[in-house]
Amino acid sequence: MASVAPASPHGCYRQVLRNRQFLCLVVAHTVSMLGTTIATVALAVLVFQRTASPLLSALTFALGFTPYLLGGLLSPRLEHIPARRLMICCDLFQGTGYAVMALPGVPVAALLALLALGSVAGPIFAGTRAALLPELLGDGDGFVLGRSVLRVISQSSQILGLALASALLLLVPTHGVLLVVAATSAASALLIRLGVKDHPPVDPGVAPGTEDDRSLRAVFTEGRRRLLVLGWVVPMAAVAPEALAVPYVRKLGLPAASAGMLLWAAPTGAVLGELLTVRLLNGAGRIRAVIPLAAATLIAPLGFALEPGLPGAALLLLLSCAGVGYTLGLDQLLLEATPPPLRRRVLSVSTSGLMFWQGLGFGLAGAGAELEPARIVIPTISIIGLVALMRLAPGLRRGPAIRSSSETPHGV
Repeated sequence: MASVAPASPHGCYRQVLRNRQFLCLVVAHTVSMLGTTIATVALAVLVFQRTASPLLSALTFALGFTPYLLGGLLSPRLEHIPARRLMICCDLFQGTGYAVMALPGVPVAALLALLALGSVAGPIFAGTRAALLPELLGDGDGFVLGRSVLRVISQSSQILGLALASALLLLVPTHGVLLVVAATSAASALLIRLGVKDHPPVDPGVAPGTEDDRSLRAVFTEGRRRLLVLGWVVPMAAVAPEALAVPYVRKLGLPAASAGMLLWAAPTGAVLGELLTVRLLNGAGRIRAVIPLAAATLIAPLGFALEPGLPGAALLLLLSCAGVGYTLGLDQLLLEATPPPLRRRVLSVSTSGLMFWQGLGFGLAGAGAELEPARIVIPTISIIGLVALMRLAPGLRRGPAIRSSSETPHGV
């Protein structure tokens, strides 16, 4: 395992960024996330240009989420592949898909199919990278801070990526933008090839090909099941304000473009929440804050029942997303509850489930808004999420993983 600087009581991003292999992963992640965000916008524009169908254009966003479930199911079958090699293959697989999409005359159905197929690689890559972090940064604060850095980059890249996508689409044809995105995937693969060592996979300790070797059943033990479900239920309910941003601002009598202020508030709040949680709470404090912060993400949207104006709605969404700091403590609990041979599998399933249930949350909010106004749908979904959170909370407090803190870090 790579040497890691001792953790400060409240953690420090500098301590993990000193690790050259992790820094390389961070740069590759930044490049890749910018490309993914640009691709989503470019494909939505391209599909709309071809079909004039809002439904098919919106489907490009949904197809970035739903195939993640398949990637999570496939990940156990790929655990024998060394981490660096598998991440490179995922990058090149997605990059090839974007390059094919850039060819003139590709049918819309093929564009959507290629987008869905490329998205399958997402959780495989993310789970493999997450399972590598304990080897690079250690099992305690290092892993948690490393995951936090990657999340902050993801949120920040959404903001910057949307701006870059708009600029590129004004200057370059849509097919050219997709070629740029393909180049970002290739650049990410090259960075990983040059900057990350070839870490062999952890021996699962059982005969290859047996059910225990590749079964997903081991992921959902009692201790981990509540942690995984908590990490899925809260985001699924919390995305309702983003999903209904356009109909909400239209109900206020504002142009649809005003929804951009709400969509900007979400990643901004998430970044602030991560940074403040790292700065103000130590490892044990983050674990104790899991339930309160998760609840805060669902309590703030209740204010939409009052149908506030645009500034008030943006503030509610910013406060809601600032509660995302709960994921820091949840990451630590999940790591402590998972033995090293299962980490790649568990973290891949965690990522794929998160993206799938978030996508489902978008769909459920949209379906609800067909029947009731956003000021009713958003608080209703938040209340359902709070009820689910309260059902999970008692068992989570009793869970064996809660006993540890960053002051006494350990592997399982």
